[in-house]
Amino acid sequence: MSTLKTNTIQTVAGKTILGSTGSILQVVYGEDTSQFDVTVLRSYQVYYSLNVTAIANNSRYVLDGFFTGWSGVSLGGDFRYGRSNIGYSVTISGSTTRILGVDGINGDSWAQTSGAIDSFGRVIVGQALHSRPVVYTSTSPAGTLLTFNLLAASYEVVPLRLTTSGFGQKSGFTIMEVSA
Repeated sequence: MSTLKTNTIQTVAGKTILGSTGSILQVVYGEDTSQFDVTVLRSYQVYYSLNVTAIANNSRYVLDGFFTGWSGVSLGGDFRYGRSNIGYSVTISGSTTRILGVDGINGDSWAQTSGAIDSFGRVIVGQALHSRPVVYTSTSPAGTLLTFNLLAASYEVVPLRLTTSGFGQKSGFTIMEVSA
């Protein structure tokens, strides 16, 4: 493996594209294949976390997480499917701030899962791939450790099973630090 280090990159026209406003300073990515069950209705739970050490002061962070959610649950012999969603929070110096995702009945836009239909026209398995990108602006100085959390919630069905074992599913979380 080779390593290339540079302080600046310029286009043919002489425009600096590394370190200028809006340029990507770093990308952090993680993925997971562990099964996770959301167990509380309408309340976001931490599903996956990534640590990022800020390269610059007051950066913007582009967050994009994804997971496959399965909510096929038998209720008295009748199968139901449920709505679910992705949220984000960040923990800096022990203090956690919600970035996206509001708990409660009226708090959020709840994505609808897709579903398979049985011979009686009932939805028997609700499964969907969720992705919900957002941009977070930090006031933290360079060198600060930020822990970004990928959150998951279910509106009306628990457990909401994420990244179901045995199906080769993955969840992923990408964070890009962008200069402000």
